[in-house]
Amino acid sequence: MMFGDNKSVIINTTMPSSQLKKKHNAVAYHHVREAIATGIISFYHVPSVNNFADIMTKPLSGGMFYKLVKPLLFPAPKWT
Repeated sequence: MMFGDNKSVIINTTMPSSQLKKKHNAVAYHHVREAIATGIISFYHVPSVNNFADIMTKPLSGGMFYKLVKPLLFPAPKWT
């Protein structure tokens, strides 16, 4: 499974009718599209407010940073 918060990327990789406009991305783009078409991978949208990768890639407010970091640092106990 692949996750992303960029809807344009998700649409371009999952819809066969969409066209790639950047030639330098063509090779990787077609590999991803083929993998999705054959069912090897699936691409899903993750809203930015739930995207853990944003911790390292975007400047976040204190509240948003804490909301994303808290479950990583202090996971809820798993009771069996």
